[in-house]
Amino acid sequence: MLHYGDFTSANIRIYGQIPTSAKNRHRVVRRAYADYWDQLLESALASGELRDDTSTAMIRLFVIGALNWTVEWYNPQRGSFRDFSRQITGIVFDGILTHDKA
Repeated sequence: MLHYGDFTSANIRIYGQIPTSAKNRHRVVRRAYADYWDQLLESALASGELRDDTSTAMIRLFVIGALNWTVEWYNPQRGSFRDFSRQITGIVFDGILTHDKA
């Protein structure tokens, strides 16, 4: 996603403001992307990799929303992409709260 730079950033920011004809051209791609995530998450849920009390639709919205905005808040001057991805992976999979060890 970061590869497409300016187009991706503009598409994310102004999609709601573009003419219907332009939206229609992109809607198919956006739906295919959402379907990909839905299938991935449903498969993970079915195999027991996700908690059974989670909504895969909510996870998809959260993940895609976060991924969309990486074009805005990832800055290579703050560290490598590897460090960035490790931090994000840690937040998503391990959470942000400390766990009581008692």
